[in-house]
This record gives sequence, C-alpha cells and structure tokens, in this order.
Amino acid sequence: MLFLAQIGIISGCANTHNLTGNSPSVFYVDSKNGKDSNSGDIDNPFQSLDKALELVGERVKKGILSDKIYLRAGRYKKVSASTLYRLELKGTQDNFAELSAMPAEPNAPGAVQRKSGNWYEEVIFDDAYAIDTPWEKVPGEKNIWKTSPGFTRLEWTHQNLWPWTRTEKGFPLSKNDDTPETTLFTVAPYMLMQDGEPTIWMDDTKSLTDPGMRTYNHQTGELFVIPYDGKDPNNSTWESWYGGPEDFEIGTLHLDGEGRGLFDGNLEFAAIRGFEFYMFNKIFEFHRRKYHNESERVIQRNVLMEDNLFRYGWIHILLDGNTVNHTQRDIILPRYHDRSAWTVRNNVYYRASRECFQLHGDNHVFEYNDIIERLGPWAGPAACVSAVNTRNTRNALIRNNYIVKHGKNRYRNGSVFMIEVGGPSGDESGTHKTNGGDYRFGGQTYENNLLEDITGPALIMGKGGVRMRNITIRNNIFKTGRHSAAIRLSSAHMNLTIENNIFYDQEESISLAGGKNYLEFYQSVPSVISIKGNIFAKNNKTIDKQLFSPHKSSKLYIGDNLYYENKQQVLGERSLQYDPMFRAPERLDFRPASGQSNHLDYYFAGPYPADGSYIIGMDWWNRNQYIETIK
Repeated sequence: MLFLAQIGIISGCANTHNLTGNSPSVFYVDSKNGKDSNSGDIDNPFQSLDKALELVGERVKKGILSDKIYLRAGRYKKVSASTLYRLELKGTQDNFAELSAMPAEPNAPGAVQRKSGNWYEEVIFDDAYAIDTPWEKVPGEKNIWKTSPGFTRLEWTHQNLWPWTRTEKGFPLSKNDDTPETTLFTVAPYMLMQDGEPTIWMDDTKSLTDPGMRTYNHQTGELFVIPYDGKDPNNSTWESWYGGPEDFEIGTLHLDGEGRGLFDGNLEFAAIRGFEFYMFNKIFEFHRRKYHNESERVIQRNVLMEDNLFRYGWIHILLDGNTVNHTQRDIILPRYHDRSAWTVRNNVYYRASRECFQLHGDNHVFEYNDIIERLGPWAGPAACVSAVNTRNTRNALIRNNYIVKHGKNRYRNGSVFMIEVGGPSGDESGTHKTNGGDYRFGGQTYENNLLEDITGPALIMGKGGVRMRNITIRNNIFKTGRHSAAIRLSSAHMNLTIENNIFYDQEESISLAGGKNYLEFYQSVPSVISIKGNIFAKNNKTIDKQLFSPHKSSKLYIGDNLYYENKQQVLGERSLQYDPMFRAPERLDFRPASGQSNHLDYYFAGPYPADGSYIIGMDWWNRNQYIETIK
C-alpha cells in the first residue's frame, strides 16, 4: 500500500478533478473501457492517450503544472506516419508531472513488477510493424520463403549508412547526397519477429542455411526467411521495425534518428515510468539540425525515465545536438541547454540494438539499469554504436548498472560506454574542443557498474585528437571481455582517475588505441593520470606499456595495484601479487573470502573492503534470479 499511497490514488482520493482552479489533477486512460467523452477520472477514464495529453497540454498553457496521467492495462498501438504522441508535461521540483502505468498492488492479477520492485498494471507501447503480405517459396530453394512487405524506402545520407558498408548491402550506396540521387533505404527489416521470436540477420540469400535466418533486398523490396520449426510462414505472425512512411522534411535527407518517433514535446520536471516499449525505431524524436521558428523549440530538462522495460528496440533515449557549437545565422539551431538533468533509472534494456542513452547537456544520470544481450545477431549491421554515449555533456554520472552478454554478433560495431569526442580531421566531434585542444565539456564519472561477458570495448574514452579531462572510473567490475580492451584511451588526459576496479578474465584491461596516430595524440600534450588500487586477475593483458610513455611534462602514477595469475608481467609502482580470494566470481561475488586477512595489509584493493562490506547496489550476487525472470 505504501507506493500507492505515495502517489495519492488509494481509495479514490485522486478520483475528482479540479479543472476550474490552478491545482494539478490526475487523469486516467483505459483503452479498453474508456471514452474520450468522459471526464477522465478514475471511474470515467478517457479511451485514448491523445485525449489526456491534449487536455494536459491546454492546462500547461494556462500555467497549471504537475498534472498526472495514468494508463490502465492494455496494449497501446497507433499507426501514423508522424511521431505518435505529443507531450507537454511540466511540473515542479517538488511535484513532477507524470505519464505512468497505473500502479498496482503486489501480485494483483495481470500486474507486473518492474525493476525498482514497484508493481504496475501491464501497459505496453507496441510499435511493431505487421507484415501481412503473402509468402511464397523461392524457386529452387527447399526451405527459403519470400514476401514483398511494401516497406517505404527513405532517403538516407551515405555517411549514416556506415554500419552497412562492410556487408553485402543489397542496395546502391550513393555518395551524392543531393536528392533525388541519394541512397534509398529502410531500417525496417533489420528486426523481424516470427511469433514473437527474433530471427537472425544474414547479409544475402546464399547465407540462409538454418531456421530463423533472414535477409532483405533493398532494390527489389523482397524479404527472405527460413522459418522456425519448418512452418509455413503464412501461418505465423510476422513483425518488423516500422516500415511505413515518415514525415521527415523532403530535401534534408533522412538521418538515423530523425523523423517519426514515439514521443516528442516539452518535458520539464516530468516523469515517464512503468511501461514496456516493444519493437520501436526510437522513443523520442530529436531535433539536432534546425527549427523553422522559435515556437517549435523543444525543451527537455529535469526528466525522470524510470521502471520501464525496453524490448527489441533500435534507438532508445537519444538527446543530441550536433550543431550546438555552431554560430546561429539564418537558421534556428538547438541550444546546448535545451536538454539537461535527465535521470534514467531502474530500466531494463532487453536485446537493444543501438543507443540506450545518448547524452547531451549537463547533469545527466544513468543508474541502476540493466542492459541484457545488447548488439546480438538479430539486427545485423543495424546493431551498432555504444549503449551509453556521452558526447556533448558535463557532469555525467553513470553508476550501478549491470551489462551482460554485450556484442555477440560478427560485426562488432559498438562499445558499452563511449565518450564520442575527438577527431583531428575537423568532423563534427572537432567542435567539442577548445582552441587549446582540450575537450570543452567533461566531468564524467563511471562507478559501481558491473560488465559481464562483453565482446568489444567496454569503455572508449574519446576518438583521439582532443585532450580529455576530468574523468573518473572507479569501483567497477569488468568480468570476461573479448576482442578489445575493457578501457581504451585514445589521447592525452587531464585528471583521469582509474581506481578500485576489478579486471577479471579480460583479453586486455587498459590500453591505448592502436595505431601511430593515437600514440602521437597521447604524447602530444601533458597528461595527469592515476591508475591505482585496482585488482587485475586472470587477464591476458593488464596495462598497455605505451601508457607509461606520456608527454614528458605529464604527471603519471600507475601503482598500488594487485595482480594475480595474469599472462602479462606485473607493471607499476608498489605492485602486489597474491590471490585476492574472491568468494565466487561465477556468481558475481567478488568480495574477499570471509576470514581472509590478506587485504588488511593493503589499504584498499578493488571495490570491496577486507571486511566484505559493500556500497548499496554492489550486491551483484543477488541479481541473477531477477535477470533470469526478465529474460
């Protein structure tokens, strides 16, 4: 009862509206039993979310803040070429506006428990695109079927198709980005479900050898598949990512992430919580190129995204503004401070294929989230980039997140975390640096995260050519990493701290990106770097020897680290070598074994003190059962 009482809906206490005064109200939506002619209270709910949002938007214009909208159980599905829902949610620091699934009692019929432990009625935003065209067998092929689903081909700039350049694309890739000669492309077939089970992307029909494999020809518009269980595909339900028309501006070209989304609009002191989002191309439309007039400007500050489940999505929460450092002349550009202070907490990202959270603006927090089986084989080359990308941001905090089974596909197009800045060639990232060559933003902390079974880099710290600054990486556990370093530097750093982490079973732990240019970046200007108090156990490589050769005026301290059964020789000052006596790494319990006194002779090695105590959220050994429930 506590959670329900906190939001004020017990016993009908939010059952009435104050529509004539300036006090906030609560509105309810029931897609099954409501009517848009109703008043919107709990006994007389609206039928559509559009009706509730329209009413709340009008009240915001009148200065009425902190309204709340609760959705009753149901599958909310809307067919539109435009962004589906326009949000105007504004609250106060003490009373957030809300768009939420209806809270429920624990174990109530049909209710679901989200990651925080709170219960909600099950509300699903379903953006899957139904494929109902007939299937026929491919002549001369025993098991391959094809259909023409009628996906809309959109104009894409060639540079935004970089993940596909290494594949058998099946479409002509034009470098002429003047319409109408540019590349025509659709992302729709890069996720395809058969009866709720994802199929696996292959680059061409010759590669279709096993059930559950598929491909698509962008020139002919044909989709090919070997169905699971030898089924006739005409007797299955098929769903893809959205493949219909979108309302992007003709002549400006389609960019990955522009055009149709699930939500758009202004959010200030607003919360979105308790939902499942299924099979979407992106959650939020974003505006990184221009506005036609100032009234179109979207402000999103002090936003809470909490207790949501994202399944089989492409782009999730992407706040971006590549033009923020350009001089505004004839067009109206986004501003750096249009986006700030998002808290993304207690969400589960299941089999995501692109960004879970790309940051833009100040003071964002990404915490207590689970990212499960991201960049798997289902989306092929569309599975790319980093899960959390801190591109244009200051004071970002990424903590207490659990990432497992990342990057299990042959393309290896993405990291877990990435600070996507740098670039000596004058690309868009170059606008991130001052005249002195330093990153103009900075202040990022990565702490208390656990990354397990990672293929590819866990953290990429810049793209080179810019001296990074004020980055702290502490109390993280990197368990089992392949095909890249857990932490990869690309240039010099001012005030980089890597401390009290555990690197366990890594192909490489901490490295400098390969190639002569990156070494030159690293040595070109002084660094201030401290790597201390870490535990390196059972790794192939620990610390790249090149990191010991920075600019001659650098302040570099690599020492007070613990090494155990690594293939590389011990490096650094005051290094120790002994068994850290982890309790049960297979169960994610990296505390020192009870009763062991080894750590007592050493001030603090790794994230767990000698007495086995731990920071809240670092009890990873209690997480396995929850993760299996989600899967």
